[in-house]
Amino acid sequence: MAAPLLVWGCGSPAPSAKAGEKDPEKPATRRAIDTGPVTIEGQLPSGEKSYALKSPGATFDIEGDNRIQSGLKNVEVTIFEANQPASVIKADSATIDKTNQKLVLVGKVVVTSQRDQATLRANQIVYRETMARVEATGQVRLEQKGWSMGPLPELWANRDLSRVATPKAWKEEE
Repeated sequence: MAAPLLVWGCGSPAPSAKAGEKDPEKPATRRAIDTGPVTIEGQLPSGEKSYALKSPGATFDIEGDNRIQSGLKNVEVTIFEANQPASVIKADSATIDKTNQKLVLVGKVVVTSQRDQATLRANQIVYRETMARVEATGQVRLEQKGWSMGPLPELWANRDLSRVATPKAWKEEE
């Protein structure tokens, strides 16, 4: 009969922090939060209503105490001028940049003027709140009663699409 072999003390001890050293930091917890319907209203510094955004839901990715990504899907944005609807924008997704006072709308973006039902279609729209300007990029088409133009790489417009120009022509008129 063989006797069981007991080995004691083989191997190195578990590492421990030396005096004065901190334990290694654990990675921050990462969470994803999905919301229900979302309504966000923007306001100009003058107090006028700038936009009203509606989305069936939003997703926020948070790491530790910091939001690292957020997204609004299937959005509809009403752009206002003098507190009256000027146009409605529909897009696959949107992000809000409050620091630079702009909305970025991406994916099958369609802007419809409430004045004459003109439509501006693009891959991406940036709405610059304080400049009251819609900047369309990527396969841009403008359609009004009886005529259309495009596709163009880029086109800028005012809130109700009554003024439309290339960026160069827009800057020359300012």
